[in-house]
Amino acid sequence: MRNIKLRFSRKLLYFGGILVVSELVGKDRGHRIESAEELFKMPVIERIAKIGRDNEKTKDILKIYDTFLEKISNNESRNELDSVVREKRFESPVYVELRKLSIEFSHILAKWLVIQYPEDHSIHHSLVF
Repeated sequence: MRNIKLRFSRKLLYFGGILVVSELVGKDRGHRIESAEELFKMPVIERIAKIGRDNEKTKDILKIYDTFLEKISNNESRNELDSVVREKRFESPVYVELRKLSIEFSHILAKWLVIQYPEDHSIHHSLVF
């Protein structure tokens, strides 16, 4: 369970910080502070939806994250994940399914950035996904 949560929730939180940094590029100090405060007050999902309202991959991010939340909210799936031991994790269909989904999630987040910010945006030079 912990591993699966790391693959989604913490990745999403990290990505939410990247968005804020990306949005501050080119702004003067005063506007950076004001924008950062406004963006950090929003839940990460809301931040992605607002910043990426015209980004075709936003709906994919939200759908994948919703699938993750739905799966771990299901008692049967949750119990299976709670009982998985590291050595046998690939024997768990739920673990394997969510692990594959987490890889897709990473790819969608990376694509989102490419669509959202021009090729010469400094965020592309600063990150290694």
